[in-house]
Amino acid sequence: MDKKENIYANIVFGAIFLALALYVIFVAIPTQIDMAARWSGNAGVNSRSFPYMASVVMGAAAAIQLVANSVKLVVIKAKEGKLPGIKIEWNKELRTIAAFILCVVYGLLFVNIGYIYATLIVPPIVLALMGSRKWQHYLSLYIVGAIMYVLFVYALQIRLP
Repeated sequence: MDKKENIYANIVFGAIFLALALYVIFVAIPTQIDMAARWSGNAGVNSRSFPYMASVVMGAAAAIQLVANSVKLVVIKAKEGKLPGIKIEWNKELRTIAAFILCVVYGLLFVNIGYIYATLIVPPIVLALMGSRKWQHYLSLYIVGAIMYVLFVYALQIRLP
């Protein structure tokens, strides 16, 4: 697929992810995460700090993508006098949607069966979906999962489900 043909898809997905980030920042986090935990005294870090940071980064990236591709579309329209044709490779788009759905499934499994089992099941499926065939990728996935478990449970003393 030509870069020019990706512009419409990038604009649409940029708008979707920007809307999702705004929803998470203004609705999901305030209604679902209470401010009970304060780990660093008066430093301003609380249970909402990381979710807000991640959502702001996602929203900023989506906004940058949306603006940059809108500008590209205007430039192309001015040069060619018409909009580029839309040619979407549905197998790639469906693979991306499946990866997003697997992230949601991971979150649900994380809560219901725990971090260890969810990490053993879902991330390897995502790697396989993305076409990874190297055993090193799968091994590094489990190593990082183990490091994160040790970091949260022993270093930060945060109990994982």
